[in-house]
Amino acid sequence: EPDIALARTHLADGRDAGAKPASKELSVAAPSKKPGKRRVRSGASALPSGHERLKQGRFADARTAFQIARKDPRLRGPALLGLAQVEFQTNNFRAARVYAKVALTHGAGWRAHLVLGNLYYRLHQYPSAIAKYELVLKSKNHPEARRNLQAARRKLRAKEKRRKRAKKGG
Repeated sequence: EPDIALARTHLADGRDAGAKPASKELSVAAPSKKPGKRRVRSGASALPSGHERLKQGRFADARTAFQIARKDPRLRGPALLGLAQVEFQTNNFRAARVYAKVALTHGAGWRAHLVLGNLYYRLHQYPSAIAKYELVLKSKNHPEARRNLQAARRKLRAKEKRRKRAKKGG
């Protein structure tokens, strides 16, 4: 019954569901009916919105906001970095790596190296993780990078120790 009522409303309006709005005023995004939820339209507002949604754990919304922001050439690097962080958080490591590497080519700098270091750490690629954390620490005294570097070195030593033990025993 609600679908019939909706169809009647569209017919009474003189438009069907697929018709374009009659004026430009109608095409402007209406605020969402859910409180605290707004649509993102421009790159300038999309980037901070993406970061906020990423912090809140709203990864699909953050991804959408960063994809809007990356269309603006001035925001492409930070937006690609945001996409890398979203993909990392959702365990899509292949996409995270691609976004972080492309973000580097767009000036994302040490932050992209940090994401790549964390990514390599999670993939147990400790030498690569160590190299990325060292790059971060060359340009910035970053506590997370320092802690992660120490952890990656510990993991690498333990891995090498297990390998040597396995060689001796085998």
